[in-house]
Amino acid sequence: MHDPSWEERLWEEHPKVQKIRAESEAKGEERGKIEGKAEGIVQGELLALRRLLVSVVKARFPSLDEVAQREAERIEDPEVLDILIQKIVATPDELTACWLLTVRDFERS
Repeated sequence: MHDPSWEERLWEEHPKVQKIRAESEAKGEERGKIEGKAEGIVQGELLALRRLLVSVVKARFPSLDEVAQREAERIEDPEVLDILIQKIVATPDELTACWLLTVRDFERS
């Protein structure tokens, strides 16, 4: 185990060093809170969009309910979910809706 020298102890115990360390830790904690909030917002948006997709599919194409639930869970990008919802709302038939749910070629474009 490392036994700190008197110089190291003096440095570590110096009020200015302690103040800088405390400020640095506080900034790190604040940054962590901000990043955590942002991640929470994205996760909340994903959950809401997933529910909306399933609801829209269930209302328009009830037989695709399970497909919509399964595929909604696989999508991690809120923008992709939003586009998919728009396409499902506008799609003319169940076959096209099934294709949109399972192929999603617009993810790559």
